Amino acid sequence: MKLAVLLMALLVGTASAQPYGGPPPGAQVGVGVEAVPPRAAFRQMLLERFDRNHDGVLEPRERRHAAKALRKMAKRLARGERREGRQGRQPRG
Repeated sequence: MKLAVLLMALLVGTASAQPYGGPPPGAQVGVGVEAVPPRAAFRQMLLERFDRNHDGVLEPRERRHAAKALRKMAKRLARGERREGRQGRQPRG
């Protein structure tokens, strides 16, 4: 459930996010490696997957499809976490 809330917050946050201004002053950036913030990468992934008309903006219908897919993914991840927790338990008896 926490993951679903986090994913939805990222989805909503990317719609109104400020553009990435680069690393903080004085930060070391690898030579030849462009730093991409996680939010920008997530937004790009959402656009690539759900922007059907390729206008760079998620329309309400596209946004609903993205939210539904993110909820489904969060449920799968939660089930996987529960399964991992069960594997560590000792059998009763």
